[in-house]
Formats: sequence, structure tokens, C-alpha cells
Amino acid sequence: MAKVKKKMGRPRVNIDLKTVKKLAYLQCTYEEISAFLGISKGTLSKRKDFTDTFKEGSEGGKVSLRRSQFKLADRSPAMCIWLGKQYLNQRDTNFLPFDDKPDEPTTKQLFAEMEKSTPTPYAIPATNNKRKIQSSSSGKAKRKNGTG
Repeated sequence: MAKVKKKMGRPRVNIDLKTVKKLAYLQCTYEEISAFLGISKGTLSKRKDFTDTFKEGSEGGKVSLRRSQFKLADRSPAMCIWLGKQYLNQRDTNFLPFDDKPDEPTTKQLFAEMEKSTPTPYAIPATNNKRKIQSSSSGKAKRKNGTG
């Protein structure tokens, strides 16, 4: 009679790889998947079948997200700008003239001159018809003319 060799250690944990792929597709982290399955993060990260399935699901989710963003970019200028920054290395730049020529006025001087010469439409004219308010002994404010 041949002896059957017993396996040592804990029994191998079964991991539902379909569930892992679906969760990874939704961009869940190792910690979130670990909590959902009730299996420690260390156990999951040691298993090659888990890491391969996780990567496959995660990449599929990114492709789906990118596809949705490009569809949205047709209707949203903000999304077009964001995608341009992410994939085309486009950047926001503020162009101001350089103040390095000594014979020309600086930008600061130009703005100061504009403020002096052009009255703003939002300027509030000074008025002297403000009602003066004094407080009474009871703590309530009264107008100087006695009403209020």
C-alpha cells in the first residue's frame, strides 16, 4: 500500500476571478476588493491569477472611461480642454509683454496711466448726504433728525 503524502499548511483560498475583474473594471483598489471578498490584501497580492485578472479589469475600465470622456468632449468644451492637457501636452499660458526694454513704459506704468485717464463705469460718486446715526442711552441707534 502506497502512502499518500499530506499537504502541509492552510488550504488554498478560492478567489472569484469574475468578481475581481468586475470590481477592477470599476477602478476598485486592492483594499476594496480585499474587503469585498473577505480575503486579506497580502493573500490576494501573492496570487498571480488575482494580479493578472486585476490588471486586465483595471485596464478595461480605463479604456471605457477614456471612451466616455471622448464622447463627452463633443458636447463639453471643458472636457476638450482637459483632454488636450492630458494627452496633447497643452497648457494654459498667460501672455504678458516683457518689461525688459528701458525706453518703453512697463506694464505696471501702462495700467497706472489707464486708471488715471479712464473713469471706470463702476465708480461710485462721493455724496455728502449721508444720514448721521447716534446711539441713544437705550442702545438703539437713532437718526440725528429724531426719527427712527
